Amino acid sequence: MNRALASKIVESMASHAVLEPVYEEMKEFVAADWQQTLWWLSGSGLPHYFLARLQHSNRDSVLPPAIHVNLSRNFCANQQRVDIMAEEFASLTSRLSDAGVNCAAVRGFELAPQYCPNLWLRTWYTHEYVVSAEQINSASRVVEQAGYSFRRCGFRGELYFAVPEMQTPSKLEEAYSAVFPRMVVLHTQMWDRRGTGIDITVPGDLLQRSVRRRAHGMSFPTLADDDLLAVTLMDTFARVLTYWCKLSWLLEISHFLEVRRSEDIFWENFYGRIADWGKLPQIADFLFFLCFSVFGVVLPEVVRYRVSELSSPLALWTRHYGKRWTLAEYPGSKLSLLVQRELISDRAVWKRTRCQRLFPLIPVRSTSSGSIAMTTERGQLKRKISRLVDRIRFHGPATYTYLRELPRWKRLLDQGS
Repeated sequence: MNRALASKIVESMASHAVLEPVYEEMKEFVAADWQQTLWWLSGSGLPHYFLARLQHSNRDSVLPPAIHVNLSRNFCANQQRVDIMAEEFASLTSRLSDAGVNCAAVRGFELAPQYCPNLWLRTWYTHEYVVSAEQINSASRVVEQAGYSFRRCGFRGELYFAVPEMQTPSKLEEAYSAVFPRMVVLHTQMWDRRGTGIDITVPGDLLQRSVRRRAHGMSFPTLADDDLLAVTLMDTFARVLTYWCKLSWLLEISHFLEVRRSEDIFWENFYGRIADWGKLPQIADFLFFLCFSVFGVVLPEVVRYRVSELSSPLALWTRHYGKRWTLAEYPGSKLSLLVQRELISDRAVWKRTRCQRLFPLIPVRSTSSGSIAMTTERGQLKRKISRLVDRIRFHGPATYTYLRELPRWKRLLDQGS
């Protein structure tokens, strides 16, 4: 990607900024620069938000014609895809309800309009639900009867299901195609304490506090506003700990901060709700500060006060590495390990976690339990080898960068600035 252009794209998404100089600087980039940056833009989750911002500002002329056509075509395809996803989601939610499964939708349609003003701008590929451990078997049967086959179990115990023809898109445009199948994910717990080493204790009353919400012409169950924000923050931070997070997720949290900015009572109640959730209050402050640093969102007064009291290491990391880390191409940067270290209280746990993260064993998971359907043994072997090579290419340089940066980080901590 062209890093300078990527930085300008993110800058153009700022909540409160004078954007005219940014647009003028964008004109200096040629078509080849934009072409090199398309994969990064797609992976960031920002392409439709970015196009909408340009069109709203009447500045989409900064795009080279071929890039404008590409983004516009992909947006139209994504619009059709979201509409079909809505039909799938409505059908699946109805099936779960008819089977007596108490569930709550997360990471999807319920994010409109507080996190996402228009779901056609959003790119996601899963229908996700929180269900109780007691009803996970019933929910799984419903999902399988709807045509989804069990694929794997995630680190938090979540179950992944996919249609048999699920494949990785081979071209950028295919990622927005309406025919690209979705997965279903069932969650019984929302945090992996053992795998992360970080204590977050989620109460068992999420489903009891669930509400119904309307979005995209549908009514469906989801979590209460404070619980939904808490789960969204945990899910986003879990991605931070795995070295890479879609910028669009931070943009959506920024939008929520903007929408609820003047509601002091909500923010006081939110922090009261998560006060006993272990490290989550600190994580929330960190992510809100990261949103401020990247997108310039104006923080609610309650949040602004808490962020001003954010622990020095987390604040330092955000100021010195935040923007650089968020701009990284997938699979990201291990500099987020510096954040993880500050949130693990037990030093022995940290040493074990750091060793596992810096020098991981690289298992090659069988494709039969993965998210990709392969049709031949030769194809499976080729996929395994490719995945192994990709992981080696990432972990070697990423671990080196982390170790190289450690002395500077320690100096920053000593200086406190």
